[in-house]
Parts: sequence; structure tokens; C-alpha cells
Amino acid sequence: MLAIRATTGMPMKVIFHIGHSTPVTPVLRDRLAWAWPQLVRKGTLLPALAAPAQAWTLRQVLPPPAADRGPPPPDLAAEHALLHADHTTPQDSLQAQIQHLTPATLLLFPAFPASFGEAEEAALAALAQKLNKAEVHLYCALPRPDLHLERLLTKRIEQGGALDDLNREVLSLLDSPHVDYRQLLTVWRGHFPKATLHLSAAAGIETDIAQYFETFGLPVLPPLATECTPMALRRAFLDPVRLANHLFPGDLDFRSNLLAQFDTVVLPYDNQIELFGTNLRRQLYDAFAPVAEELAQHNDGIDVFTELKAMLQPRPTALETLRPPLLRAIPRFSFGRFDPRLLTLRKYLKKTL
Repeated sequence: MLAIRATTGMPMKVIFHIGHSTPVTPVLRDRLAWAWPQLVRKGTLLPALAAPAQAWTLRQVLPPPAADRGPPPPDLAAEHALLHADHTTPQDSLQAQIQHLTPATLLLFPAFPASFGEAEEAALAALAQKLNKAEVHLYCALPRPDLHLERLLTKRIEQGGALDDLNREVLSLLDSPHVDYRQLLTVWRGHFPKATLHLSAAAGIETDIAQYFETFGLPVLPPLATECTPMALRRAFLDPVRLANHLFPGDLDFRSNLLAQFDTVVLPYDNQIELFGTNLRRQLYDAFAPVAEELAQHNDGIDVFTELKAMLQPRPTALETLRPPLLRAIPRFSFGRFDPRLLTLRKYLKKTL
């Protein structure tokens, strides 16, 4: 049985790190990937589901032992693609690694699909069946919803998304799992009804990582010498980049030049820039309040979010107030004052004033 350790007959502990990705999760996965040889010797497995990661992990367990077999490939630290429609191959790979390495503890970071339909439901059902004898834990460090939406919208624009007005985008998400976190728990607890649920509010990289290790008795892994948090698109540039995504979809060269030039413009930092406004923050707070109450019920009556009213406080600089300095900067851009794309972008940016 996949979920029973062949060496001891004891149930394997499976720890799912569920919920929305935060700045903490890629850092945590990266530390675990670098510590893979030490962890697997102690009975803890971070599975490798892609070919480069599988080849690297195989070299770690085959003799003769070596002091240095090179750094882990990036895909060892990637999310685990176990819940998508084409789940058979990764789930079979997971099963093979468990059978050969017989870990006491399995660490899983499933990539939750953007849309969860029948195929994804079947994938989760298949995974639950494979793990039906395991001791399952659902670990969920939840970001405050306004902070989560700020990161989510920024990431979508950075990846080329032609988003609508940001206020309308937020309103369209109020009933989604991006605000109603109960929907995430419903999916997971429906397939793992006996799982132990660990809920907390995301607090910061080192705090959250330390809590994860402490909760499950894992060895504390210090920061990596090469560790850095990936840089996101600066919020000051969201409006022009969002417009560029609409006007010139797929034009990566223009986006690259545009961002390089914007980086020379002195504008407020992200933590000073307000994306939503007072009224929308109130709507978001009202939508999330009953969610927070129900999360507390799942947490032995203890509030998960203790500073929820901070959601109502806008940041000092509204995003729209940054459009005039951006407009003034565009004619000075060195990659072509008369580039027709720049002229078009400037014209549409003026219309939003």
C-alpha cells in the first residue's frame, strides 16, 4: 500500500502545503530542495516529478557517496503538478518514489489549478485514493485577502494579462477562492475528511518558514547563501503595462524596453501605493468578515486573522496619481521617442486621466 511504510508498517505522514502561493512558498521549497539529501536520509521526501529533478535525486541515493553532486535543478523546488487533467504520469512517479524510498514523511506542494473542474476533481480523488491509509495534514498559511489580491493582480499583469480596470477585477473575485478561502478548504477536506488542519495567517518569510518546520518537527533549514526573493513588477507601473498588454499583446520586446525605461523614473515604493481605494476596501472587508469567522471555527475558535481591520486602511499614494509623472517621462525614453507603440500607449494613458 502506497501510504504504509514497508519498513515499519506505520502510516506515512503526508503534509500538504495548500492555499494560495505567497512570497514564502517558493523560498521554503527552495530550501527543502537544497537539503534534499539530508532530508531523505532522515526519512523525509520532497518528491521529484520532472525528469531533471528525478535524475538529480537519483544521483544522490546511488553509490558511491559524493561530497558534492551539484546544486538541485530548479524543478525540484517547483510546485507539484498533481491536480491537473494530465495527472496520471506525475502521480505514478510519486507512487514509485514512495515505494522505493519508503519515507516516514512526504512533503507535497500541489499546484492548485486556476479553474477547478471535473478533470481536476478526478485528479484529487485519485490522489486521495492513493493516500487513503496515510496520516494526512493540511497546512494552510493564508495571506490577508487585500495583500493576496495585490500580489495576484500584479503577477497577472506581469505575465501579460490584459486585465480590466483593477477595481472591476477585484469585484469579480469577491466570490472566488481568492477571497472566500472556505472554498479551498471545502475541496481539500472533502477528499481528506480525516486530515488534521493547520491554519495560520501569513506573517513573513522567516516567521512562516520557522512555523512550518516547528509544526511538523522538521529540521530547521537556514537561509541559503544564494537566496533572494524574486522581483515582481513594480506597482507604480501597473497602469501602463496593463494598457500595453491590451494594445500590444505578446510584444515582449516592447514590454522589456518599457520596463527598463520606467525603472529610471523615481516613483513611490510598492508599500506606499494604493490599488483599491477606501470604498473597495470596505467591500472587500465586508465580503471577507464571514469567511474569517468560519476559519476561526476550524481553528478551535481562535481568530486566524487578528488584525483584520487593517484591511480598511488605504496606502498613502493612489495608483492613478502616478499617471501624470509617467506620461511626462515617456517622451524622454531612449528606445525611440517616435516609436509608434509609445505614441499609442501615451495616447491611451491620457484617456484614463
